Amino acid sequence: MLTPALLLLQGLIACTTPSPAPAPEPAPVAPDAEPLGKPFAGFPNAVRPEKNPFSVTAAPVTLEAGGSGQAELVFKVPQGTYLYREMAKVQVLEAGSVDIEAADLPPGVMRFDQAFGREREVWELDAVALLPLTAPTTVGTYTILLDVGYQGCRGGLCFMPANSQLELILNVTESK
Repeated sequence: MLTPALLLLQGLIACTTPSPAPAPEPAPVAPDAEPLGKPFAGFPNAVRPEKNPFSVTAAPVTLEAGGSGQAELVFKVPQGTYLYREMAKVQVLEAGSVDIEAADLPPGVMRFDQAFGREREVWELDAVALLPLTAPTTVGTYTILLDVGYQGCRGGLCFMPANSQLELILNVTESK
């Protein structure tokens, strides 16, 4: 049985235990801010491009001459945000003599999107897209230039669609 002193002490501990603070919401763009390009329909509170928290990375790939493999493009999705799967695009700008197939995007999860009033497929964690490659028959280092597009949101605030140019390095070694 708890004594009145222990009950009082429990009450003080319960009252003084801090609760976690909610994560701050990003501030919307001021209405009088300088326009940063075309307005994006359906997203009146779009965030300035320099505040976009998303990115895409790719590690160098090594293949034997004439061999096939794949590069991994990692869409970085910070905690508390999500990327629209349908807005993810990978376009090859320069490939030299490297044969490249269309990127294989991973599935996402369905989420209700208030901006569009319907379910949309999103990535809530980092997503790895696979880019199939066939190496040329000549040994050497090849630079592949990609244009990667994406768009995502945090809470009820969406970022403008963004594109990143990404260099992918392919090291071609002799066949064994």
